[in-house]
Amino acid sequence: MAQFKAKANFYMAQSDRHFDEGEVYDLQVGEADKINKLYKAAYGEDGLERIEEEAKNAKAADTAS
Repeated sequence: MAQFKAKANFYMAQSDRHFDEGEVYDLQVGEADKINKLYKAAYGEDGLERIEEEAKNAKAADTAS
């Protein structure tokens, strides 16, 4: 499991899931990759952004200061 933030409002009919822009979702990495592949085919960019790594990097920077 990893955390992903929706970059837009969209509905994924294949998995019957609705995503709201700015909301954070716990998803399997494979599921998020599949969603991003379908979203990218339609809109040319990823619809979900992985944020778990960003949080870890920010925390590491805070402790280094």
